[in-house]
Amino acid sequence: MKKFEGTTIDAALAAAATQLGIAKGELQYQVTQEPRHGFLGIGKRMAIIQVTVPKTTPQKEKSAQNSHNRPRQVKKQPTQHEKHEPAREKQAKRAQTKPLDEKEKLAQEARANHVRNLHRMQAVSKGLVKYLTDALSALNIQGQVKIDQLRVHDLKLVVETKSPSRVVGYHGRRINALESLGATYLTYHGIKDAQLVLDTGDYRERRRQSLKNLMADSVTEVIATNRAVFLDPMPARERKLLHKLAEKSPAVKTYSHGKEPFRSVVIAPRN
Repeated sequence: MKKFEGTTIDAALAAAATQLGIAKGELQYQVTQEPRHGFLGIGKRMAIIQVTVPKTTPQKEKSAQNSHNRPRQVKKQPTQHEKHEPAREKQAKRAQTKPLDEKEKLAQEARANHVRNLHRMQAVSKGLVKYLTDALSALNIQGQVKIDQLRVHDLKLVVETKSPSRVVGYHGRRINALESLGATYLTYHGIKDAQLVLDTGDYRERRRQSLKNLMADSVTEVIATNRAVFLDPMPARERKLLHKLAEKSPAVKTYSHGKEPFRSVVIAPRN
């Protein structure tokens, strides 16, 4: 039996009929997986059928008959000159077919894996662009999602819209939620440990400057009052930036508190 896939059972049957050269109505098949649309693309799965392949088809019989009637080829005997090929040419051929050493093999495998992973990221990112565009449309936000940067484990998407504030939402909650959905989409489609950044109207750079100012004010307050300052919950990338900024001040220390998605940064006196 051979396995065929399609977005629907009818599409899988059409693929089987085309490949096997048999009318769709004459196929003997069994459905092994029903199709599912999922929610906004997540959880989607294909229809899978198993088709009983006939032992012989008219095309195969014709091919076998032609091969039986084809004149027999006689193996060409090597000439005297070919028998006595110069030793230098034989050594050159052996050098060309010499097995690669272990380092070269590992380097080739690494390059092949890199190219394969990059192609996978390119394919999945196109689906993610459509997924986020549909999510914005469901929120009645007119905008176009575009790929700004793409690497094997890094992807930056930019939303081009006339109303970036609606994409950002209150204190960045909407854009962070959309970014979290996008990261889940990448993981679901086999892109693991990917860093996704979703931006609009240079919000991320403006937010970075705001976090620097927030850290400076918080450090001043901690030193003045000798009491810890608890910040609002924020994404992991922003918490990481705050921890890094706090390293510049020897008078304070920072740590994360709570569970996602309500995890926040605490700035406390070092002593």
